[in-house]
Amino acid sequence: MNCYNGTMDPDHFQASEWKRAVAKLVGTWDLAIANGGACSTWWGTLDDHHTPETILNKGPGYRRPRWWPGHIDRHIPWFTAWEYCYVLTRAHLMDSEPLTLLSLGGAASVLDLTLMRLGHHLTVLDARTYGVEQQQKNVEVLGIADRLDGRPGQRIETLGAIEKLFDGMISTNVLFLAGDPAQRACCEYLHRRLTPEGWACFTFDVGNPNPKRLVSDPVEHFRWNGMDIDGAWRDNGQRYHLYYPDPALGRYTAGGMLQRRRG
Repeated sequence: MNCYNGTMDPDHFQASEWKRAVAKLVGTWDLAIANGGACSTWWGTLDDHHTPETILNKGPGYRRPRWWPGHIDRHIPWFTAWEYCYVLTRAHLMDSEPLTLLSLGGAASVLDLTLMRLGHHLTVLDARTYGVEQQQKNVEVLGIADRLDGRPGQRIETLGAIEKLFDGMISTNVLFLAGDPAQRACCEYLHRRLTPEGWACFTFDVGNPNPKRLVSDPVEHFRWNGMDIDGAWRDNGQRYHLYYPDPALGRYTAGGMLQRRRG
């Protein structure tokens, strides 16, 4: 699994490293809530407005795994948990020394908060001001405010104006829908914002029928200057998301990839 670039599979959660990742995420979510904080939903929101469409996107065959708490599942389905666990395990972030990371579109995600609890330092670019502002509250109540450089309202396309260097970039379910300006910024500037050993670990929809969100060939879609995919890409053919605006178009899935800076 550590060298895997490809589409999601619920069997990945049987691996011990993935079970550890789930425990880290659940622990962070519950700790944030217990201290008056809040983590964003899989939509990046902080309310319940996502619930009706989340139910539709899950589809009639959705089953909550026993290991995934129901109070979190209503906000973050298991397939989004897969994306968070993918980043934690693929980039070995649970066991590495503290890193300086760039989070693109992180909002107030439980993934980002978990990473900061693990000792990593994050700079978060997100066009949504409320998400980053909530994350700033979260780190304050948890006593780790020095690990967050929040940039509320700063869009991904401003990447070229950042002067810091990062050990890695993380992003979950954002880059494929952030628009052409964000994609061009990653293509042109990301490798310049990474250390020589830097990497990018991110997730995205695969085969989403929405033409504005379609990623049919991830290797080509995310071909960025100065970056190379670490290994091969594999599509296992499994599909879990229901395309709820038009179920007749079928299902799609999510996938993850790790790229490394070239040279």
